[in-house]
Order: sequence, then C-alpha cells, then structure tokens
Amino acid sequence: CLSEDQISSLTKKGFQSEGLLVSGQDNIVYADVFEIDLPYIKEGQSAQISANFLQGKILPGKVISVDQVINPETRTAKVRIKLLKSDSSIRPESYVNATVFAPLGKHTTIPLEAIMDTGVDTYIFLKKDEGIFEPKKIRVILETESEAAIAGEVSPGNIVVVGANFLIDSESRLKAMIQTTDGRAE
Repeated sequence: CLSEDQISSLTKKGFQSEGLLVSGQDNIVYADVFEIDLPYIKEGQSAQISANFLQGKILPGKVISVDQVINPETRTAKVRIKLLKSDSSIRPESYVNATVFAPLGKHTTIPLEAIMDTGVDTYIFLKKDEGIFEPKKIRVILETESEAAIAGEVSPGNIVVVGANFLIDSESRLKAMIQTTDGRAE
C-alpha cells in the first residue's frame, strides 16, 4: 500500500494509474462534479458516499480537494473526498454516489415542473382566481432533481401552478398569456 506522500510523489513525476490512488489507510473517492455546481464545493465540506453494494450504509467523508481543470467532454471536474472511516467494501473503480453538503443560503424554492422556459426568459405562473393566472418572470439560481431555487417576485402564500394543474399546449398560447394584462387563460 502507498501512503499519501508516495502517491503525491508519483503523481508529480507524471505516473498515472488510477489503481494507485487509494492508499492502504484511507479510502479516497473521486467524484465528477458538473461545472455549474463547482462554485458551491469547497475543501473541508462534509460529504456522504452511498452505493447499491453498500446495502443502505452511508459513509461519511470530507472534501479534501477540488480540481481546477474541467473535462471538456463531460464539463465536470474531479472532487476528491476522503472517507472518515476506511471501508473495505469500497474497491478501486467502484461506482458510488457522492453528496456534498454545501451551504447555499436561503432561497425560495419551487417544484421544477412549475418552471416555463421560453428559451429567452423563464416564467412561473401564480394562481390569482379560478381560471386567472399571473405570469412572473424569474431567474433560476440552482436546481436539484426535483426543485429549483429562484429569484423573482414570489412571496410566501403565492400559489405556484404546477404540472397537471396547468397545461400550456403551444408557444403561441404561452406568449399570448404573457402579453395579456389580466392573465386570463382562454
């Protein structure tokens, strides 16, 4: 087994073998993180590793480095996560899921399916009365698998129209609704 110093020395000399990048004392996970998410990832942040072969076990870790080079094909960079406890069930080249806990501040969040992207602007629709909807221009700050953090004129108590509750079947109908002053759907 190689120590971290030995791995570092070999890497500096140009030796590249992914199989050597796990020392005998520590499990290191290399996570591919999309370029858009990199500003939120910092050294020292807590992380979790999970995988089907771990059978529900969650392994705690810590971000120890973030590569500065973006892979031009995948638009990702490597984030190195050191597991806090060594686990023999993780082997080199295993596929795992990594979650990094990054403080993002407080934002208004809405379901992704509520967002209407025209290609030029991004809107949501607020329900005012039965059959009356008000378009609101928003800016998406961050997306997860099911929600988006947004900036715009949305207040607590507003009813945001979502998915099956509100169907716009063509771009022309969307444009017509945005251009009307009263927001009535026809």
